[in-house]
Amino acid sequence: MHLKVKVLDVSPDDDKLIFSEKKIVEDEQLSRISSHGVGEVHEGPITAITDFGAFMEFNEGLTGLIHISELAWQRVDHPTDVVKIGDIVKAEIININGSKVFLSRKRLVLDPWKMVEEKYHIGDVVKGRVLKINPFGLFVELDSDIHGLAHISELEAADITGGIKVGDIAEFKIISLKPNEHRLGLSLKALKGNVSAPDPQASISSPDSAEVIAVPIKEETSLLAPETSDQSKDA
Repeated sequence: MHLKVKVLDVSPDDDKLIFSEKKIVEDEQLSRISSHGVGEVHEGPITAITDFGAFMEFNEGLTGLIHISELAWQRVDHPTDVVKIGDIVKAEIININGSKVFLSRKRLVLDPWKMVEEKYHIGDVVKGRVLKINPFGLFVELDSDIHGLAHISELEAADITGGIKVGDIAEFKIISLKPNEHRLGLSLKALKGNVSAPDPQASISSPDSAEVIAVPIKEETSLLAPETSDQSKDA
């Protein structure tokens, strides 16, 4: 078996020869990448998957990374939720840094959040499937593209301790919608008609809102003794 390597360092005094096979691959990729640019679209198989993304091979030997945040518009907990090794996908080059190529799969499809307000509205009661339960709430799939969060503050204690499980289909009320931030807030409390406890300070009027009653001031009799005449002074 023969390996193609690149010598990185030679130290005759220490009888050391440092070489790298990886460097050869990087140099070859770098020379081939120079003919490609940002914005190009390529198709190829997924060759490896990590926690942070998937690697796609394209143009007969070049490899690029599709970061987990660039796999799909919806929330992705792990790349295997979207792609598997061997899948043939299309991706766009969004950045080239030396011998590294960064790709995006989601940018080739329309952002579904741009039209979310045509389908969902604050106050709507919707059905969704619970995808994940975290300490801070439930991640809920409303459809294949739009996911929402039911924060723990919008759940009953019974909902968290076993009332709802991953995979369950439940009804929620939409309480917030922020398309630009790709956020949709859901609530079980609002659906059940529960409201937050009133603020105990709410019944205390602020000085600005206190009612002021004007009371007319009556003229009072002077408490000073009447001025004596000059004659009485001389007496």
